[in-house]
Amino acid sequence: MKNLTRIFPSVGVLLVSLAIVWWLFPRTHPYGGMRLTLTADSILAHSRLLLNNLGVDYAGMSESVQLKVNSDLASEIQRRYGLEASNAMIRDSIPAYYWEVRWKKQRSRKISSGSGSDDSKAAEEVVSVLRGDIRVDRDTRGRLLDFEQGIEDSARLVSLPQPAAKELAYKFLRTYIVGPRSMGDTAACQSERAISQPYRVDHEFVWTVEGSLPGTVAKAKAVVAGNRIKSASIEENVPNAKDEGKSRDIFEIVIVVIYVIIGIAMVVVAFRRFRSYEIGFRLAIIAGVLTAVLFGIETFLSVPDNLGWELLITLGVVPIFIGGAVLLFWAVSEAVVRETWKEKFISFDLIAKGHFAHPKIGEGIIRGIAAGSASLAVSLILTHLADRALHLSVSQSGDVSLHTFDLAVPSLYVLAHAAYVNVFSFTFSILFVVSLLRKFIAPSWLLVVAGSVVMGVLNFGHLDPIAVSIVVQVFAAGVSVWAFCRFDGLTAFLSMFTFSVLQETAGLLSVNNALLAFSGSSLVVLMGAGVVLGVWMLYRKSSVVDYDDIAPAFARHITERQRLQQELEIARSVQMSFLPKTNPVTSKLDIASRCAPALEVGGDYFDFIDLGKKRLGVAVGDVSGKGTQAAFFMTLTKGFLTALARVSASPSEILTQVNRLFYENVERGIFISMVYGIFDTAKNTLTLARAGHNPVIMQKSGAKDVQVVNPTGLALGLDEGTTFSKSIKEVTIRFKPGDLFVFYTDGFPEAMNKSMEEFGEERLCKTVEKYSRGSASEIMENIFNDMKQFTGKTKQHDDMTIVVVKIPGDETRKRTASTERRVSK
Repeated sequence: MKNLTRIFPSVGVLLVSLAIVWWLFPRTHPYGGMRLTLTADSILAHSRLLLNNLGVDYAGMSESVQLKVNSDLASEIQRRYGLEASNAMIRDSIPAYYWEVRWKKQRSRKISSGSGSDDSKAAEEVVSVLRGDIRVDRDTRGRLLDFEQGIEDSARLVSLPQPAAKELAYKFLRTYIVGPRSMGDTAACQSERAISQPYRVDHEFVWTVEGSLPGTVAKAKAVVAGNRIKSASIEENVPNAKDEGKSRDIFEIVIVVIYVIIGIAMVVVAFRRFRSYEIGFRLAIIAGVLTAVLFGIETFLSVPDNLGWELLITLGVVPIFIGGAVLLFWAVSEAVVRETWKEKFISFDLIAKGHFAHPKIGEGIIRGIAAGSASLAVSLILTHLADRALHLSVSQSGDVSLHTFDLAVPSLYVLAHAAYVNVFSFTFSILFVVSLLRKFIAPSWLLVVAGSVVMGVLNFGHLDPIAVSIVVQVFAAGVSVWAFCRFDGLTAFLSMFTFSVLQETAGLLSVNNALLAFSGSSLVVLMGAGVVLGVWMLYRKSSVVDYDDIAPAFARHITERQRLQQELEIARSVQMSFLPKTNPVTSKLDIASRCAPALEVGGDYFDFIDLGKKRLGVAVGDVSGKGTQAAFFMTLTKGFLTALARVSASPSEILTQVNRLFYENVERGIFISMVYGIFDTAKNTLTLARAGHNPVIMQKSGAKDVQVVNPTGLALGLDEGTTFSKSIKEVTIRFKPGDLFVFYTDGFPEAMNKSMEEFGEERLCKTVEKYSRGSASEIMENIFNDMKQFTGKTKQHDDMTIVVVKIPGDETRKRTASTERRVSK
């Protein structure tokens, strides 16, 4: 019962969504205007009968029947009356949807152009002429809309005089095409012209008839080739009342640019993952092969029967490229997901390992079907509301084929098409883009919004105005993006898949055709079976306890790297906690400091020690090496220095004692350079000792050049004590207002640009001279800025630590006082 409770909301959403789809689909969706009372076979039979009546020989020719939509006519009526009203009008009489029947020659036959009166030869020529390509268009009720047969200009036919040709054209139009429309008589012909051919005279006639749209007129046009009807049709006068073409063209360019950007990002990610061995192909191969097979099925079902070797190429080559592209895209996207939130792939891992009946998969199936139904319901609701306010239309170029309704097995076509198309969209829009966005967007709701916008823009749809189409797609896509963020990848993919399948299923059920309704019903049964199967899986005992065990090896590598990175982040946090959080505040000293490790953790160290009696100890150190080990020894040294700092007032003696403890407790080969100075603001002196560290840069007030304070001394840990104590010296410097002291580590002078040129001690000294008149914090920031400008985008390879101590003068005190007043305000 507990398992069922988890899916109650999903089942409720599914039932409500299906009710909304059932109510709104005929009113709002373009398919709602179709009424296919005749099947493709019936249309073909009617068209054969027409050819028989006209004496056209089509024996041995390949036949094809396709359902198409006249986009211009449909869009015009939708712009005038809106989707709901136009659907009702199209269902009633307007031929926005029509059947196109084609006959194509299997092989060409030469038509003689010589002279002669042999009856058998003439008969052969006529048969050859009438075996050209033939096209017959009929509306969904079977009424003829267009007829055309290929008759070559060089064909020898008996030429009719103009009146007889007009009578033949008029009779054909009235009998087969115009029907009840008002056409007038033969004399009411709007235009007529004779067309001279090499061996005959053709005639073209145009009459004005009542148009399909209320208040419009159309042209009934016929061409008589010799004594045969070559073509006849009604051309609707569809004005271009609202042109969204330019906007769509611009937007499609933007979409191409977005796809290019995503593609470049994929290449970059793929390169990095390959180098790190953090990319796998197990699931990618499954996705690629499955997509190739589904694309092949869809192609086989939808291509015309008259294709020969072209079909073999299409079925043999194109699926390989399609499957290969999906394989690569999936592999890269999976690597991003594994790093960002690996739990989204648990269901896919279960399937790949053969655990098809796992409860988690059952939940994914039920939630995915419910989410897909909700997505379509949201789309229809928004479209319906917008249509009532703006009169929406559907923008498509040309006469678009609707294979769902003209195939022998539409249900198989719907499943194959929806699967392979959504694999692409799911891989690009959700697996890659949404997971990549998660690295930069923390709040879940904001991530859903951002992912929905990207996905909605990439799949902006065919509604006009285009802005409404984007909004509808964003909200519809938002359901799938939310399903991915809230649940997992299987739920999100099934949501997108269900959206596509349910849309076509509703179309099959709404066209009033028993055979198509059977296919639609089979898809409904399949969806219901999916829900039942999901419920059954919920009661299955889970055979997998640890999901990490079924993850691929490269995913475990990513997990291990993330674990180590997390530990390093913790170590960094601990290390930074040992460093001073704020600079000492004293009216006698202006202090600024910063430590920037090259890695997550580093071996640089600085500290301030309050020694009492207006004395402040300043220490800067650098452990040999980088990373966790260096950070550990830095922390150890801090402990030694803090414990010994108050034992003596001599920096050299303190460093000597620290060296003894460090040497006793650390293995050989590890050493630390350090400079330690004591500022005595009562005596205005700095006493300084250096243990193998970089010198201190000093700028005396009023002096033009800086000085380098560089007393001798070995690094800590190189000697047990005797040599160290003999080598280390200390100096005492009297300071006055305006004097400047800069303590730093070797990360500054050794910073390199892309040409492998070092920043250098000299350039560092010049930088200190350049900015020496500023405050301590200004000097520090300017040093960092100049160094960054020098190195550019070159990666930092060593830790950088700096402490700037300036003795405040009158100018500095005034600036400090002004700053304090601004802060207080």
